[in-house]
Amino acid sequence: MNLLLTRWLLALLSCALAPLGALAGPYTDLIVFGDSLSDVGNTFSSSIASLFIDTDDYMGRFSNGPVYAERLSMGLDLGTLTRDGVGGDNFAYGGAETNGPGGLEGWFINSLSEQVTRYLNRIDGATPDPQTLFVVFIGANDFLRADETNPATPAGVVQTQINRLINAGARQLLGVNLPLLGLTPDYSANPSEAATKSSLAATYNDALENVYSTLETTNPAVTIHRLDVESLFSSYLDNAASLGFTNTVDRGQDVPGSSYDRAPGYVFWDGVHPTREAHALLGEAAIRAVLPEGDYNRDGMLNAADYDAWRAAYGTTFNAFAGQTPSLAADGNGDGRVDAADYTLWRDLMSAAAVAVPEPAGVWLVVAALAASWRRR
Repeated sequence: MNLLLTRWLLALLSCALAPLGALAGPYTDLIVFGDSLSDVGNTFSSSIASLFIDTDDYMGRFSNGPVYAERLSMGLDLGTLTRDGVGGDNFAYGGAETNGPGGLEGWFINSLSEQVTRYLNRIDGATPDPQTLFVVFIGANDFLRADETNPATPAGVVQTQINRLINAGARQLLGVNLPLLGLTPDYSANPSEAATKSSLAATYNDALENVYSTLETTNPAVTIHRLDVESLFSSYLDNAASLGFTNTVDRGQDVPGSSYDRAPGYVFWDGVHPTREAHALLGEAAIRAVLPEGDYNRDGMLNAADYDAWRAAYGTTFNAFAGQTPSLAADGNGDGRVDAADYTLWRDLMSAAAVAVPEPAGVWLVVAALAASWRRR
């Protein structure tokens, strides 16, 4: 390859790898309901806990950093997700059950039922934009705190509350199931108790899937996307080393020190809650769950523009341990890097739709790989 051709290819590549301009995404708003796995400070700010300095949890989260829903919001270009208490769209409360808790905690922890009521009161009869995305991620506290033994009961509450949202005009939802609760540090050391908690979660997840399917069947205009946290979290634990995790059984909080960074490589921050790194992985999975497969420019459509987005991102990687790194829009197969496999996935989807697609020349992939390696240095 002569020098002139090399320079021409590199110049062409620099244009191809330039950042894309801002694009309008498929969603106009994000509304989140749930418990501590989604809470961005509601429980902390509404209880006596706010009177004390907590060196363990990050800014009212039940983790050492941002939670999955915050990455989902940023990845969909919807901005910073803020708590309900200051007029934000995150209604999740740490400690919430589907229809509880009662007693003193009930004064400052809103159940799923109460969260939905607060949202409906806020919109006051108005119809939400049909492209508003509603997230419902709840149920763990029914089994961990309330000692619920019949998973059908909380699943029924979820169905009732989603029905209320649908009747109010919700058309796009993300239904999230539970991880196997026996895998958490609070229970994993006791095989019998771990098996019981995991069995309850698995049965609840099956009931949730029936709820989602029923709601979609009876409401053809409604789409309920799925985030299978049960499978995802089990996969993170099974493939921990390849993801950068070094500890899958202990509490990061127990590591001496006062910094949020004192437990690098941990999956769990405390007895039941994930670290920010595990949340980052869940956030990436949530983004993929609510977009069409192969939608690399995140405009809600599968089209030729996704090829340009793939070329622009080629060679980039996602590292959950590198702080709040940008989301990988073109990581179609979720392996943490944008490469030829993601192009193949997009091409096959387009071909299935009988649409002609561009084929990147082999030399382009070679030069792109070199450029990507230079950028990573």
